[in-house]
Amino acid sequence: MKVRLKETYEAVQWFKDGDHSKVFPVPDKYRSFSPVIEGAKGVIQSWDTSEDMLLFISPGDWIIEDDGFFSVCNPGAFDNLYEQVCENPGLLKKKEGS
Repeated sequence: MKVRLKETYEAVQWFKDGDHSKVFPVPDKYRSFSPVIEGAKGVIQSWDTSEDMLLFISPGDWIIEDDGFFSVCNPGAFDNLYEQVCENPGLLKKKEGS
């Protein structure tokens, strides 16, 4: 699906392992970090292979791609910041997570 802020980006909503190829399980050494305690179930590498660039992701968060750079956005912020580019509003419907 396409969304836009000032530019147009690709975005996909993440719910579970396997929904996006860039998301992988939280490494054990990060299990005590507050995002994990608060519900983060995965991590995504923002733009390179350095663990310093890992972003925590929770079910329902959006993954936004901009020219190979990935960011994570929670559903509330996503709804406030982005608008659908396509004329068909049905394409922006969130899929049911399980």
